[in-house]
Amino acid sequence: MTLQVEISSNKTIVPIKIKKNIIFSSLFINFLKSLNKKFLILTDKNIEKLYLSSLSLFLKKHKIFFHKISIPPGENFKNRKMKEKIEDAMLKKKFFKDSCIISLGGGVISDLSTFIAATYMRGIDLIIIPTTLLSMIDASIGGKASLNTPFGKNLIGTIYHPKAIFIDSSFLPTLPQKEHLNGIPEMIKHSLIYDKDLFFDLLKEEKNIEQLIYKNILIKKTFIEQKKREALNFGHTIGHSIEHLSNYKISHGEAVAIGMLSASYLSHILGFLKKNEFLKILEILKKYKFPLYYEIDLKKILKNLFYDKKVKDNSIRFILLEKIGRIKYFKKDILKKIDLKNIKKTLIWTEKFLKKNENNS
Repeated sequence: MTLQVEISSNKTIVPIKIKKNIIFSSLFINFLKSLNKKFLILTDKNIEKLYLSSLSLFLKKHKIFFHKISIPPGENFKNRKMKEKIEDAMLKKKFFKDSCIISLGGGVISDLSTFIAATYMRGIDLIIIPTTLLSMIDASIGGKASLNTPFGKNLIGTIYHPKAIFIDSSFLPTLPQKEHLNGIPEMIKHSLIYDKDLFFDLLKEEKNIEQLIYKNILIKKTFIEQKKREALNFGHTIGHSIEHLSNYKISHGEAVAIGMLSASYLSHILGFLKKNEFLKILEILKKYKFPLYYEIDLKKILKNLFYDKKVKDNSIRFILLEKIGRIKYFKKDILKKIDLKNIKKTLIWTEKFLKKNENNS
């Protein structure tokens, strides 16, 4: 059975289809044929080796032809220089307005593909095929696309919606364990900000991956359609700084796990999150054995936090929790300005906790 979700944003409806082997189905082929476009598959070298050969044979069998651009893997290549390089290659291959990019990869590829599709010839069609758990539940959903800069992660960006997203769960068993773990923190984040039942499903390690993907997309859909996207930044304030300052040696999932740890502690010491719920959050973060260690340079993180997208009036703002499954609301706002004293206290506690638990991960 094909699971389906539609996300509505700014008068655009994006169909999302979830099924094992969906990219080798007549549904996928018929969708491509209906577009009648010149196709470009944008991917990375790792994905190319694993999957492109079989997909290529299948597409050619059905008389769908494409060009491909394959880039080195990794967050370090999600930048303006790579965007320009891809655009120049497309211009040389004479891609015009009647073109469609097929994004085949994880979050780096979907961000680059989306940004390029939004700006190339003032907008061309886009289809996203996410190949990692993280991109299936988060990076490819919602139309957001960002590039990294020397000043911080995801500081240059846009919102542009694909024609469709095809989520093929058959990619997941081929992922290394580290890459699988990279997606779990975003699932935990979704459970913490919206769905207590999902939190306890994850605590007992629910195995039905397609249903988990479906539930997570529904949660993200809720915040997008309610125009409360900022809630999805829970754990990302400190998380993005750690990811950037580590030069992306710490994965996005690991960094967000540390960021959620910090944001939960902050929620607790400010009196919003009860101790028993705070301890449950620590339990789930320890349960999945994320490699949670980062030697925190207080000065560098504090400096970098001022580049966070949520900064307003030179104040660092956080998404905080009221309880598991619900964010804290402040009148009509969901962001809270936090003074430097409490941020420093949180970072010091976080490093102590990480050092204490380093050997258990």
